Amino acid sequence: MKAGVWEGDGEIRCRQVEAPRPGRGEVLVEIAYCGICGTDLHILDGEFRIGRPPQILGHEASGVVVEVGAEVEPDWVGRRVGLNPIGPCGVCVWCRRGMPTHCLHPYFSAKAFAELALYRPNQLHPLPDDLPLSAAALLEPWATAVRAVETARLEAGENVLVIGGGSLGLLVATAARLLGAGSVIVSEPRAANRELAVRRGADLAIDPGSEDLRAPAADCGELRGFDVVFEVAGVGPALAEAPALLRPAGRLVVLGVHDAEATVPFSPRALTDRELSVHGSFGGGASFARATALLGKIEADSLITAIEPLEQIAPLLARVRAGEEVKAMVRPAGAS
Repeated sequence: MKAGVWEGDGEIRCRQVEAPRPGRGEVLVEIAYCGICGTDLHILDGEFRIGRPPQILGHEASGVVVEVGAEVEPDWVGRRVGLNPIGPCGVCVWCRRGMPTHCLHPYFSAKAFAELALYRPNQLHPLPDDLPLSAAALLEPWATAVRAVETARLEAGENVLVIGGGSLGLLVATAARLLGAGSVIVSEPRAANRELAVRRGADLAIDPGSEDLRAPAADCGELRGFDVVFEVAGVGPALAEAPALLRPAGRLVVLGVHDAEATVPFSPRALTDRELSVHGSFGGGASFARATALLGKIEADSLITAIEPLEQIAPLLARVRAGEEVKAMVRPAGAS
């Protein structure tokens, strides 16, 4: 079969590899679409470790079940599914606490830049017949966005700032709106992404290079500050500025991917005097079911700016690196 293989030089190339076969408890999925994620770039650049090359990458995927292994219900075959790359064991302490992202014995499926990939049944999320498989390939980042908003314990009518208007930041803004935010402001240096943020429902999109975020923070009524700030950019100075933009008892949720060695200067007095809360959020965790139910409301077509055959993954990856795409996807199995 064809697969996009990371060979250790910062690139992914289309190669012929041996097709997997499902073992006991496994499901074989024909991959329809797989998105290129910022995390993929961090892996290629050595900033996010996930094993050694050569290996197949890709974790934002959708497809159709084509075969099941022993001890799996055969009626899965033929079902259209969105995919969770992490299959929790369901029995460890973190799974029992409802935090499957931290499962002690996970089954990883991050090999979806390929025509076929293996999963377990608890990683499959059946889709309604009218939902395009291209939109379903956004399920993993969408679940990540939903979980971040749930982590913030967003209340109806609260004012939200999203720092970073890439595909994940735009999904966070959408999740905040759908889950009750009163106003949503996006901070993003790229003009095209700011325009897209407004078209997708943000009240305002600000260029952090030329506009002061403290001005809209001061406009948040008598509270004079945002209720929630989501840091999605992975940029240290932007994160350092975030506490000053929050109102007393505001919440900062960090889900941007920062360098492992990065540190950010916070004033402890800023946290204690105004009783701020800082939360980390990683992955979709237990939010996949809710995210699947809301998947049809995310206006996927406005986010997906490129879909190419798997053979074109190398030049497509170059366009993603150059910031020319919002969300780029490959079609491993030639889906239309």
